[in-house]
Amino acid sequence: NSIFGFCDVRQFTDTTECLQEEVMLFVNRIAHILHSIVNQCSGSANKNIGDAFLLTWKLEDDMSVDETAFLADSALVTFCKALVELGRYQDFICNFSNAANERLYKRFPGYLVRIGSGLHVGWAIEGAIGSNRKIDASYLSPHVNFTEYLESSTKAYGVPLLISEQFYSLLSEEVLL
Repeated sequence: NSIFGFCDVRQFTDTTECLQEEVMLFVNRIAHILHSIVNQCSGSANKNIGDAFLLTWKLEDDMSVDETAFLADSALVTFCKALVELGRYQDFICNFSNAANERLYKRFPGYLVRIGSGLHVGWAIEGAIGSNRKIDASYLSPHVNFTEYLESSTKAYGVPLLISEQFYSLLSEEVLL
């Protein structure tokens, strides 16, 4: 059982076309911010798929309600803080060559890095996927897929974060006030 957080960088394909070879700087700067925050908030970064990130907070069977609530609160703080920090560090994230910046801001005047995120809780199979040439740790389950669905639904609702009822039920009383 884990809390799963999924986030996606908006306008990634078009941004990639503008940045060209500098897109790796863009992704790694966003990853640096997200990974730092998730580590500070008791979670782990699992996957980076270019524009998307899967973050996890493992729930142990012997955890108390308070310990579980602490992790749920921490997961929520992660995404709230990520929204703030990505806004705060726009200049760091978008520090590209003059040519890349010109292409980016010509296509997107006033460009700002934005993400959509989803939070859910459930079970998953944790394991290694790959071959003797390359292997990745991953989580597979309908709950991981649902977390991604929540994130993709943020576009339809025009919000940066959606959480499931199951996740909401884990939050502490202090957060709900």
